[in-house]
Amino acid sequence: MATTTNVSVIVYYNGECGRDQYGVFFGSDEKKLFIISTRSTLAQLKERIVKKLNLGDNKVISGIIYRVPVIFGSTNKQFESLKIEDDEDVESMFHLHVHSKFPAIVSIELCVTFEDVHSSQPPNALPQQHASHFQSQPSWSTYAPYTRFNPQSPHIHSQSSSTCAPYDQQHVEEPHTQQEVGDESESELDYVKQLFGNDGIEAGMQFHDKADCVAAIRHYHIKQSLDYVVKQSDPDRYVIKCVHRQCPFSLRASYRKTSKHWVIGRISGSHECGPLALSHDHRKLDSNVICHSIESLVRNDLSIKVNDIIAHIKEKFNGTITSRKAWIVKNKAIEKIYGTWQQSYHDLPQWLMVMRSYLPGTIVQMETLPATYGSYHWHGNMFFHRLFWAFNLCIKGFTYCKPIVQVDGTWLYGKYKGTLLIAVTHDGNNNIFPLAFAVVEGETKDAWSFFLKNLRRHVTPQPNICLISNRNPSIESAYNNPENGWNDPPSTHVYCLRRIAQNFMQEIKDKQLRETIVNMGYAINKPLFQQYRDKIRLTNLEALRWVDNIPKEKWTRAYDGGCRWGHMTTSLVETMNSVLKDIRNKPITAMVQSTYYRCATLFAERGKQAATILDSSQDYTEQCMNHIVDAVQKATTHQIVRFDQQNHTYSVRETVNHNEGQPMRIFKVNLDEKWCDCGKFQSLHLPCSHVIAICSGVRRFYQVYISDVYTVADVFRIYDESFQVVQNKGYWPEYQGNKLWGNPEMNYEWSSKK
Repeated sequence: MATTTNVSVIVYYNGECGRDQYGVFFGSDEKKLFIISTRSTLAQLKERIVKKLNLGDNKVISGIIYRVPVIFGSTNKQFESLKIEDDEDVESMFHLHVHSKFPAIVSIELCVTFEDVHSSQPPNALPQQHASHFQSQPSWSTYAPYTRFNPQSPHIHSQSSSTCAPYDQQHVEEPHTQQEVGDESESELDYVKQLFGNDGIEAGMQFHDKADCVAAIRHYHIKQSLDYVVKQSDPDRYVIKCVHRQCPFSLRASYRKTSKHWVIGRISGSHECGPLALSHDHRKLDSNVICHSIESLVRNDLSIKVNDIIAHIKEKFNGTITSRKAWIVKNKAIEKIYGTWQQSYHDLPQWLMVMRSYLPGTIVQMETLPATYGSYHWHGNMFFHRLFWAFNLCIKGFTYCKPIVQVDGTWLYGKYKGTLLIAVTHDGNNNIFPLAFAVVEGETKDAWSFFLKNLRRHVTPQPNICLISNRNPSIESAYNNPENGWNDPPSTHVYCLRRIAQNFMQEIKDKQLRETIVNMGYAINKPLFQQYRDKIRLTNLEALRWVDNIPKEKWTRAYDGGCRWGHMTTSLVETMNSVLKDIRNKPITAMVQSTYYRCATLFAERGKQAATILDSSQDYTEQCMNHIVDAVQKATTHQIVRFDQQNHTYSVRETVNHNEGQPMRIFKVNLDEKWCDCGKFQSLHLPCSHVIAICSGVRRFYQVYISDVYTVADVFRIYDESFQVVQNKGYWPEYQGNKLWGNPEMNYEWSSKK
């Protein structure tokens, strides 16, 4: 659950700081309320106050006093003053407030004093820009909050505004289609709405408007497991009574024209009925209340689980909601942030035009279905079916990556069923590089055929590509379909070793042999593979038959001919899935937008890193250098015992055991065929220690056997270009085609497995 980083602050000014029997008090009719981050410095706090009070250039803050509650004895409470003079004082103030033992005190109370200043700036001089900027705040000058608040989980997300800059100069933030996360006018109101609850309600409480008043009353009753009925509700009055006729409790609130506030005017009796024995939802704990309560949680973590939402509601309201209700309300909160799912489908065609407009060469393929209901055809409308997209810079960058493609799928969450398919690869520095995305109906044969056909045709048309996937029969069928293009030019399809091990456990259920299976897959050469196979043969013949039924070249490094480049699993795409986990909860247009902005950030960050390394005159990537340094060290212990220099064939003897799981041996090396008996040369496409030893002995540069993929220059070429900054929506090209809708047959039937 997200940690609160914002607190409310009440600033008193043009008054006095006095002392009575309760300790220090601030006496002033002029005060302001605002929200500030607990990570703020003294300078930021002062600037926030200056902006809030509109002091202008003629006054500066001369003093800040914090009214801090302290305990004397075991239970006696008093207020003392603490001068805020430096950053350490500010940090202490926030720490004391956040860890306060007085939950009724929600807002930090400050008393500030000012002094006049006279500007020494020449009349014609340009104004100096402040070093730091904070988002502007609305005026709350007429609002005087009641001080008995309850700070139950006021999770508020704030975001400072930033000036427009190219993607290579700033961190790219994804836009929100409904409202910006950093909208502080909403945050302040949301915060105040959550302040009431545990400490009860009482006559004289004042509220900014009726909605705040009703929210406070409802919050209190839900928290105390009490209930009421509304007897009267109009623009000027709100009257409630306990749901039990025998209970004397009633409450009347009304709008006061003199103060321009809503005030709880009268509370008759108290709830003598006792708390309700609730095992399920409270009547007043409706979807709007819950949605408002969890909105900040969802903003911070779209992948928040249903159980976490239920726990939050239990802690905040002392009430229990069903899993179904939590799931529904989570999606309602997502809609509040990003817009409705249907509107997102309406917006999708325009955004696809934007991607192709700002990044020419971007591939977009969308399939739709006729909008029909029975025999009725809905003219001018269409249903979404499938979407494939690949950014032009990712397509161009693949030329300089390893010739491997890893594919996998992951479920979409939200109101519509579907699967997000992803294709990724590796650059020469062991970084994940995204290639293409697709949203389809599921991992069906037709869906995978749609994805792999577009992937091959538009993104990876090169020969000798290695496709790594799980053993899904739909993927196998789509790969083998001649129409999809993976047979001409030639390519190779291999399996993820982790999935092989999972399949083995489902069939054989032997944990010890499972480790042997994994070792067989990772075996770097055929003798080592055979060593592990013999172990299985002597242990379990059924397991051996199961293993032998899978072609060795499909799942082992010893027999793959080096096409995998050492990558045995789809961990790349699984890692990518975890990175994209939160976007799977977004409506479709917001999800596609997220891939654009996150790829933009990735290119900006890695491009800057690659440029820095290139400027340092480093020739090879860090991953490559680590391998070479290790291999060079081992090469010093090898001996070239005989060689056929004419055919570039050599024999190398190991004289030191480097504890790699193999005994010291004599290895045959053929430089022209890029072969070494150890297996590393052909598997990793990097010179092994035996090759380096030979090159050293025959005065040859071993660098010629390092693939260009591992050069810093090639990595720099991948990220050399930048994604374009997308302008305001008003500048987007206009879409004039049929209206797109979500397929009603894909509307999610909620499952408790969510």
